[in-house]
Amino acid sequence: MLLRLFGAQLGPNAKIYPTARIWAPWKLICDEAAAIAEDAIIYNPATLHIGSHAIVSQQAYICGATHDYEDRSEERRVGKECRSRWSPYH
Repeated sequence: MLLRLFGAQLGPNAKIYPTARIWAPWKLICDEAAAIAEDAIIYNPATLHIGSHAIVSQQAYICGATHDYEDRSEERRVGKECRSRWSPYH
C-alpha cells in the first residue's frame, strides 16, 4: 500500500479507501481492522492513532490540530477496540 511507503503504520486488515485524503501519512497509526472510508479527510499535524476496529465514516473530517499551545501531547487517539455485543470481533 502506498501509505506504508510514506511511513503510515497499518495493522492487519486495516482498510483505507483510495479516495481518503491523509495529510501526513508518516504520522498515521491504524490498529487491526481500522477503516478510513471514502472521501474522509484526515488532517494530522500531530500523530493520529486510530484504534482497533474503529471506523472513520464517509466524508468525515478528522482534525488532529489544536490551538492550545500548552498541550504538549504528540498523539491524538480515535476510537477504542470495539466491544459491542453486535460486533463480530468481541
